[in-house]
Amino acid sequence: MPFSCNSLHPDANSAVAAPTGQFVLAFCRSCEHFFNAAFEDGRIGYTQNYENSLHFSPRFVAFVEDLADRLSAAYALDG
Repeated sequence: MPFSCNSLHPDANSAVAAPTGQFVLAFCRSCEHFFNAAFEDGRIGYTQNYENSLHFSPRFVAFVEDLADRLSAAYALDG
């Protein structure tokens, strides 16, 4: 999976070539927080392409709406 979801890539090739990392879903019973236990914070690199405000991103909103539509259709979640 992509190491960072917060980088905009100019084309599909650069997106496919982006650094990847492992994902191990973990859950803290004490605080009920889900997190990636394999996250490597030392690999974070902030560049001019870093964009964290996804809720304002038209690309992200379109992605989320498409994902919701696909999940709704795949799992009969209408209504």
